Amino acid sequence: MDEDYFLHLTDVGREVAEKIYERHCFFTEQLIAAGVDPETAEADACRIEHIISDESFSRLKEAAAQEQE
Repeated sequence: MDEDYFLHLTDVGREVAEKIYERHCFFTEQLIAAGVDPETAEADACRIEHIISDESFSRLKEAAAQEQE
């Protein structure tokens, strides 16, 4: 963080942040599509995004993509 309170990420930090943000968006969208209140979906996505394994997330993304086809 600089003197103006702007956050600057390393390349690795940016990769991690983008990975977590992708998960957050995915889970928020899926929960809302399932009928969960958007505020609740957002809060739940914040919890899920940090604890799910890479494998489980990949499988869920694949399954969701197949459903859309």
